Amino acid sequence: MANLIKICTLNCRGLNDKEKRRDVLNYMKDKAFSIYCLQDVHWNSKWEKFIRTQWGYDCYIAGYKTNARGTAILFNNNFEFNLNRVERDETGNWLAIDITIQAFRTTLISIYGPNKDDPVFYAKLRDVVNNFDNPHCILCGDWNLVQDPINDTYNYENINNPKARQYVLNMMDELDLCDPWRVHFPGISRYTWRRQNPVKQARLDFFLISSEILNMIDFVDIQPG
Repeated sequence: MANLIKICTLNCRGLNDKEKRRDVLNYMKDKAFSIYCLQDVHWNSKWEKFIRTQWGYDCYIAGYKTNARGTAILFNNNFEFNLNRVERDETGNWLAIDITIQAFRTTLISIYGPNKDDPVFYAKLRDVVNNFDNPHCILCGDWNLVQDPINDTYNYENINNPKARQYVLNMMDELDLCDPWRVHFPGISRYTWRRQNPVKQARLDFFLISSEILNMIDFVDIQPG
């Protein structure tokens, strides 16, 4: 599997602007990953045909408004796959697909977690995984929470979204999920979100994957700084 698929997750902070959308799509094409999971694209489902034309390959979108939220999964043409099922969140906070690559079948979900302490949202994600009932799953995106307040935050006074965080930790145990970046880089602090004045940083974007496929796939977890 490691030689077949590479997955990238990106928080785009809106892609309605023509020039920004062009730059991001060109960046993605240059990287030549297999699958791109995007969050905060500010697209709704009506954009799907248009984005597919601009991107040039297959894509799926879950959106609600064109000025907030929205998730998407875009495919490259450098591998073969069968798409078995697509399920969209009506508010644009997640997009789930059931995909088969050769004999490897998995649930893949692009996630844009709510910026509030909402464990019910993550309970719905767990239900989606269970309902798809695939042997493996890959969840990625902007969770708006951290797993480890010590290694995943800087200059935080309180734990962000503590009830939702605990639900995700419990879900990891229940579904036997692991964070591949943290497995490979234990104890290292890297952050995917920053705020200035005062400086505040957190690793809110990450992958969770079925533990048994840890050594079967390549992953790209964007870690600025």
